[in-house]
Amino acid sequence: MELIIFDCDGVLINSEDIHTEAEITFLAEIGVPYEREDYVARFMGMSPHEWENKIATDAERRLGEPLPQNFFHDLHDYVAKGFEESLAPLPKVRETIRDLSFPFCVASSSPIEQLHWKLRRTGLHDLFDPHIFSGQMVERGKPAPDLFLHAAKVCGSAPSACLVLEDSANGVKAAKAAGMTAIGFTLGNHCGEDHGDQLLASGADAVISSYTEFADLVRAFA
Repeated sequence: MELIIFDCDGVLINSEDIHTEAEITFLAEIGVPYEREDYVARFMGMSPHEWENKIATDAERRLGEPLPQNFFHDLHDYVAKGFEESLAPLPKVRETIRDLSFPFCVASSSPIEQLHWKLRRTGLHDLFDPHIFSGQMVERGKPAPDLFLHAAKVCGSAPSACLVLEDSANGVKAAKAAGMTAIGFTLGNHCGEDHGDQLLASGADAVISSYTEFADLVRAFA
């Protein structure tokens, strides 16, 4: 193994918990309810632009009319408030990454400025800088492989020698499309009972639920 690639939201920090709760709540309030498992499987891990387009299309199909004009603006403000109040690293993230003996980076669908802000807010930025890659750096977002291939190229690693830690089906699909080992991660509160099975069905080579398990897995590659 030459490189470990971490997703950010839901893998390093609890932002997916905040996003998922807000998005499902806002959509239900306008008459577009989703079961949590279905919503997470279909939409999580996408770039903001692709997510908005897909949500708008699905909501208009179900409602018979476009989303309210201020829907995404109001949702963004609500999520931003949640980040200010509750954003935090997941348990044992910093100590686990600090002790890694392999090179690593972060590759996230988040816009680049927001990604840097999240990492600084949760005290993880210094671990990854300058190896911080955003979906804005490539043409196609997850589940396309572009972001992971870009990260591997910049870091000088062969895709086949990269291990990706991902919590979303779209992220797992992107890693496998890039020819990388994909490890599904189910530590976040947004992950339901069947989330691990969904990640395996999307192509994950294995599924783990803690950074203790991740440390054991990495040691097996040493």
